[in-house]
Amino acid sequence: MKFQRSKKQSNTQPGRRRPQPGREWAPQAFAYYSQRPQSARPADKPRRTMELKASSPSRKPSTGFWPFLTQRFGFVIVMISIVLASVNMVRLSSSAKVESLNAPASSYILHDQATYQAAVDQYLHDSVFNSNKLTANMPRISSEMMRNFPELTSVSIAVPLIGHRPVVYIHSSEPALLLTSASGQTYVVDENGKALTTAARVHNLAALQLPVVHDESGLELQTGKQVLSQATTAFIREVTAQFKAKQLSVDSWKLPAGTSELDAFPTGLPYFVKFNYQHDSAVQQAGTYFAVKQKLEQQGTTPGTYIDVRVDGRAYYK
Repeated sequence: MKFQRSKKQSNTQPGRRRPQPGREWAPQAFAYYSQRPQSARPADKPRRTMELKASSPSRKPSTGFWPFLTQRFGFVIVMISIVLASVNMVRLSSSAKVESLNAPASSYILHDQATYQAAVDQYLHDSVFNSNKLTANMPRISSEMMRNFPELTSVSIAVPLIGHRPVVYIHSSEPALLLTSASGQTYVVDENGKALTTAARVHNLAALQLPVVHDESGLELQTGKQVLSQATTAFIREVTAQFKAKQLSVDSWKLPAGTSELDAFPTGLPYFVKFNYQHDSAVQQAGTYFAVKQKLEQQGTTPGTYIDVRVDGRAYYK
């Protein structure tokens, strides 16, 4: 008697079939996710979104000069403006302005201002370091000006804070007389007895109205050198001033060799007057001559050679 195994009802739910023998089994992943309840999907969305964001390639920052320049264009413009303004502020003009501290300037300045200005401009132009306020060597320019123009007693240069043109202030010593050597060369001598320059270099020589003194003692005349003592120069200036005050003109003045004598040759008279410049009595000696001259004219006497007033309070004539 054969017993047959009763067929059991399959408890397999639809969609959950067992794999059949001999068949390759592959999980139905898509079917599994597609059959998920709708309520589970919202929870997966953030995860899916995060995965997409994480998988997207990151954007690399731009590198190089031009991207850097374009990104910082405003900052670069500001920095360039600051640099240009700084360079312009320290720039120094090679054309200076010269001003004289003497009053009146026409009585003291031996050269016109154009001559002094041309010299300063040349010094400024000689060195590239003189083109800006930070490196300009103003003390050197001042010393060069005083070396080339001995009549200048001081030279100061003011550099403007905002402007670009330097201002040069000069002070000149006062010309006292013209001293002519035995060779015929004439120098301008200041009140201290220093030879300033040759008369040929002075642009306004006639306007200075300086007495001309002829040296016969063999003095060595040279620009910038001491040729007369300050006392001798002061004596000559005082005597010439006394003659000018009396409105008496003098053809020439002489310094004879080997003596401390100053000779004056009055215009239209046959004699000359002897003064002693070693004595500090120029006014007294000149006054003695004026008194003797007046007395001799009243007497109708005219000396033929000289009147000697070198001894204080006395006069001799010949």
